[in-house]
Amino acid sequence: MHGVNGGKIWRLSQRITYPYKDAIVKGSTSEEGHGRFEEFWWDDSTKYMTRDGALSDFEIIARVKHLIRLYLVPYTRCFHVSTDNSYSFWELETKTDYRFWFDGGKIQGSSWLRSDELPEYELYDEEFISWLRDYFHIEYKEVISDDDVLRRSLENLFARAYRKDETSFDPVEEIKKAKSFNEFKSKALAHAKLGNGGGSGYSIDGFSTSYDLFAGRKGIVLTVRQLIQLRVQLNRSIDGMEVESYDNQSVYVYKLTFDQALERAYELFGPQKPKQLDLFDFLAA
Repeated sequence: MHGVNGGKIWRLSQRITYPYKDAIVKGSTSEEGHGRFEEFWWDDSTKYMTRDGALSDFEIIARVKHLIRLYLVPYTRCFHVSTDNSYSFWELETKTDYRFWFDGGKIQGSSWLRSDELPEYELYDEEFISWLRDYFHIEYKEVISDDDVLRRSLENLFARAYRKDETSFDPVEEIKKAKSFNEFKSKALAHAKLGNGGGSGYSIDGFSTSYDLFAGRKGIVLTVRQLIQLRVQLNRSIDGMEVESYDNQSVYVYKLTFDQALERAYELFGPQKPKQLDLFDFLAA
């Protein structure tokens, strides 16, 4: 089995699942907590695993990868501490360090190691996912659709362009009241605060979103990307989509200017047009 980058991927084995399960149980039940560079690190202080309710299989594994690290091959490392109080002296101390760590997908090591020399493991395993659902009480849901992720991303974009402390204009409510797109667009542009603000946004099911209000009205203010590997598995088209140049693992599902964002919002949040009936509909009835 090979990964997106061509590197070999090893199937999940008991050697990986057992310490993972053990670390998750200890990390989610320990009252004392643990340090980031101890035998393992599990940081779920924001309830990342459970706060959003039902999750897809892909998202469950993605969140586990985000929260956990396993540290492998401990050794004693010596280091020096220099203190200067009008004079200098050296203190020789030791600490336990680790030669490798498992980041949820790949064994990582010191900088002198070539990345392709270290194995990569596939955590997407039915038994492991089933165990996670039972342990965290997470219901199943399908991977979010392109339209639904765009709805959420547009809501977040508008929250930045129409700050509640600066304006009472609510684009979604105005769409419902507008008699036409041009009427809505005219009001929306008059109230929008562009030219300042940006950053990352909604992220789920291999989607990642970013905003750039600095781009103004004509520049790209909203980008939505999704992992190529996941889109292919879901039989979602990638035809004609631009590949992200950073790591070549994602495609741009949406790249919208502010005008285009308003148009898509009007389509998604506006009243749905009634279906045009034809002869076949009457015959079927």
